[in-house]
Amino acid sequence: MATRVVIQPGYLAVSRPGFDANSGSPADMLLIAGVRFGQILESGEFGLGYNATPPTSYSGSGNFSRTYPYAPQVFAKIRAEDGTYYDHFTWYDSTTYKIALTVTGSGISAFGQMLKPVSPYPPVSVLYIAYRAPF
Repeated sequence: MATRVVIQPGYLAVSRPGFDANSGSPADMLLIAGVRFGQILESGEFGLGYNATPPTSYSGSGNFSRTYPYAPQVFAKIRAEDGTYYDHFTWYDSTTYKIALTVTGSGISAFGQMLKPVSPYPPVSVLYIAYRAPF
């Protein structure tokens, strides 16, 4: 049987009949009170592993501290070996590296490929801020 009402400190959710208030999508809810859009849920950093076998690639993943019933919005930066930070998705430039992020309710994974073997400072980690976005 579905849980129709969830009451937690600063949060109240009531689902439509037949939907679970713990795991339902925003469209399944009659009321969500206490949700602050843009609220930072958590932040973290995870390393990127290096695969030297052509095509050279980078990958890594990080788990959130809890599992969210939706994939939160994420702001991320790539940290290079020299400590420089770059935007996510396309790092360095679009012809040298491309790193894509996949976000789920339980975490983030990153996969990137070195398109040209020319960069003195390869990517070493992903820093992220997960936040609550408008539904």
